[in-house]
Amino acid sequence: KRVCNGASGRNGGMALNWITGVEARDEVRCRRIFEVTKHGLDTIERIIEEERLPVRFRRIGCLEVYTDRARADAAQAKTEKLAKWGLPLRWLGREALAGVCEAKGGEGACLDPTTGQLHGLDLCLGLRDVLLQRGVRICEHSAVLRTEVGREPVLHPATGTVRAKTLVLATNGYPGRLGFF
Repeated sequence: KRVCNGASGRNGGMALNWITGVEARDEVRCRRIFEVTKHGLDTIERIIEEERLPVRFRRIGCLEVYTDRARADAAQAKTEKLAKWGLPLRWLGREALAGVCEAKGGEGACLDPTTGQLHGLDLCLGLRDVLLQRGVRICEHSAVLRTEVGREPVLHPATGTVRAKTLVLATNGYPGRLGFF
């Protein structure tokens, strides 16, 4: 297929910290996960600026809103603990939340000011152009039929072979179909 083929925007362009499904219970792990994911967002922002890519990217923060009192209380305690550990998160109670957005039934929210919105298709197409200008060969419309995994992965499309030092699985939401996981 083509670069960005099938991009759906399911995530609404959310550029967030953390890793879905990975619970960070202790301070060292929390700080590490936050630092790594924030570094990823910082790197995206730096590349967009350095390459002057026409990408819609805004670091405007993100609110995780809670509408259930018990869940809001637990989220507030967690947010305050993470803030004590040095993460730039802030708890907004019902009144403070009402001052920044209309969240009917909102009991409170965690604000992460380091996050934002990213138009992923803009980024992919912008990076594609940069790579082509630098002489990288992008093989579109060349489905890989078989993969040999090892120190040097080998890909087998319908014609020829491709050897690489690194194999990157950039498959959107369907990497499980490749048999690697």
